[in-house]
Amino acid sequence: MDDIFQDQKFKNVCSDILKYFKNKPFLCTFMSAALLSNLERIFLDRSFKITTGDLLYKDCILFQQNIDLNLHMSGENNVINTEWDGHCWVELDNKYIIDISLFRTIYSDAFTKPCKQDILDTFGVGRGCLIMNKQHCEPFSYVRRNVLQDGIIDGILKAVSEHRDQFLNCSPCNYRDA
Repeated sequence: MDDIFQDQKFKNVCSDILKYFKNKPFLCTFMSAALLSNLERIFLDRSFKITTGDLLYKDCILFQQNIDLNLHMSGENNVINTEWDGHCWVELDNKYIIDISLFRTIYSDAFTKPCKQDILDTFGVGRGCLIMNKQHCEPFSYVRRNVLQDGIIDGILKAVSEHRDQFLNCSPCNYRDA
């Protein structure tokens, strides 16, 4: 694994994002955008991006992307006005997957996929951020469909800021200064 994952600043950013965001499922876009924003600010010499796509666990489809979010901005307010069934995660140097939200979703009662118990048996409860080498991420399979454009990421961060009570545990708090 890369040395960055042992860096206390990296650990603090992940911990703070998990602490600041409400313990709710299906917040992958919002949590990944906040994680990316903080990691890019701290680790200037590294390459981060938000990737969207499908996520499978063994043969069980957890998320299957139905649209490219980059193509669904509308109006002056950069509103994404569509239902989206995909998953997103942060990638580091096109080599590592950093999935800040997956376990929150899996632990939720709203997550009802048939493989849920198998995931719980394999990984247990109380997990936070999942970090894996893209080449060795079994039993998960992350299938890249798109990389989010900066305008979309900015819009996602703006939504979190404007709707703090919906997403964040603290108000006001500055999740960007994790």
